[in-house]
Amino acid sequence: MWLDLLRNARSSRTLVILFIVGLSCVMAMAQEASPVEVVAAGGEEVPERESRGRFMWGPTVGVDIFAMENSFGPMRRHNSMGFGVAAGAMMRYLYDNRWFIDAGLNFAYDYAPVKVAVFNQESDNPDFEEYDADRCALQLPVYLGYRLKLVDRFYFNPFTGVMLSYGLAGRMDAPKGMPEYNLYGQSGVWRRFSASWAIGWNFDIGDSVGVGFAAFFGANRMARRKIFETSTMNEVSCRVYFTYWFGVK
Repeated sequence: MWLDLLRNARSSRTLVILFIVGLSCVMAMAQEASPVEVVAAGGEEVPERESRGRFMWGPTVGVDIFAMENSFGPMRRHNSMGFGVAAGAMMRYLYDNRWFIDAGLNFAYDYAPVKVAVFNQESDNPDFEEYDADRCALQLPVYLGYRLKLVDRFYFNPFTGVMLSYGLAGRMDAPKGMPEYNLYGQSGVWRRFSASWAIGWNFDIGDSVGVGFAAFFGANRMARRKIFETSTMNEVSCRVYFTYWFGVK
């Protein structure tokens, strides 16, 4: 696992660089929205202009339900659901206490059963055996949302956006006596990069606590070999997460 991670360190840097560039843009927006003091010609200070934007950040942890399947179109194939965990950091630019942009960097570990074709000499049609797949991924979610005030200091925030995921390391455990496969690498059966549409909501409780739910629907084909029930396999997941915000004014 660790050797696989080191071999792909160069590709992982690309996502980290993109994350840093996006974070720098958000910070620049927050600085432009900061209060400005103006001095009149007579030497009198004009009252400070109130900022309409603010920048927040904080750690986040979550629990996943994860599947490797084809959930769309006429050739739907559903596999059993697995589970996972995620941890990282989130940044938020909040404008006018309504619109917000969230961007994060997470490390996620997910596990899911997946059906794999096994051919035998007695039949032209394959049997499908359930393999166990698990992977560690670097994830970059970006959301655009709107805050709705329910009661004092309690907000409901629907959002939509994208999540980019890059598989750092993974494996497939075969049932006893079944063929062995690698998840990633030159002979792997699964692509490392996944782009997903994200939709969900979160609740801001007070000034610092956030609790949310997000669903991710993979948009690109992940299968590299024709060993699954369909070639249009995707990564599909949902996440319940908790964020503690700093930088709240």
